[in-house]
Amino acid sequence: MKSLLLLFMLSLAVVAAPPPDDFGLELVRVVYIPSRTPGGVGKLENSYAIFRCKSVMPDGRHIPDFAKRPGDTFTLPAGSGKTYKVLSIEKQQAVVEYPNGSKKTLKLAR
Repeated sequence: MKSLLLLFMLSLAVVAAPPPDDFGLELVRVVYIPSRTPGGVGKLENSYAIFRCKSVMPDGRHIPDFAKRPGDTFTLPAGSGKTYKVLSIEKQQAVVEYPNGSKKTLKLAR
């Protein structure tokens, strides 16, 4: 009975583990820099988002926060070949495309 309970608990741990491409990515801050067009309308094209990874590298190092603009790509972990892309940035959120092609909307962390 104990071995069955242990097996059940281990299966829950596997299900609860984050996907390998997740890294606990969160949006920390959006820096909104309005640009003026000839018509006087501001755009978000000069804005950028600051991201943080809650996960740590296998060697125990933390990944430093980093800033990206719409259209920028980045790899996690560095040199892995797993490329993420910032699709859009708004005042309170950013949309990121993950290496597997899925898209995730990250809202500002509180």
